[in-house]
Amino acid sequence: MTIVKVIGAQPILNERFSLTCGTAGTVYSIQWMRNGWPLYANNRTDFSMNNNTLTFSSVQHSDNGDYQCSASNPFSNMTSPNYKLIVNYGPEMPIITGPASAETGHSVTFNCSASSQPLCHFSWFFNGSQVATGSVYETGPLTLASHGEYTCVAFNNITGRNSTISKMLTVVGESVTPT
Repeated sequence: MTIVKVIGAQPILNERFSLTCGTAGTVYSIQWMRNGWPLYANNRTDFSMNNNTLTFSSVQHSDNGDYQCSASNPFSNMTSPNYKLIVNYGPEMPIITGPASAETGHSVTFNCSASSQPLCHFSWFFNGSQVATGSVYETGPLTLASHGEYTCVAFNNITGRNSTISKMLTVVGESVTPT
């Protein structure tokens, strides 16, 4: 039996990451493959423990793919099932979409997005106090007190990182049209 296993932490962009080839029985040689092609050491990848361990000094998006190890001895050759490597990253700088100004009595919808693997979690703050979670925040009917800074915090629970962006909302009294 042959299987690819993660050693230590999950793969996070620009950090060290290792895979090991788990085997049973006597093994004479191990060959690593990515997307079905043989893998060789380079300036960012290295093999150790008689090729049993594959280490990325700084894992990158370009390392995403299906990894296998093949273990052989004079009697047999076993290839592991695919291990799908997906490099975790982010969140990158979020973007808030929504209006910069609105009238009292109306509601406003803000949408926050950020590039991240896995998908990140969002929290909304108004003038420093948390008001909602999720990528979309709807204010409800605005008052003049709704004027201020709306902040979106994107958090990735795998990388442990967060990223923040704010948007000012100007609230004006509703215009009255003469009849």
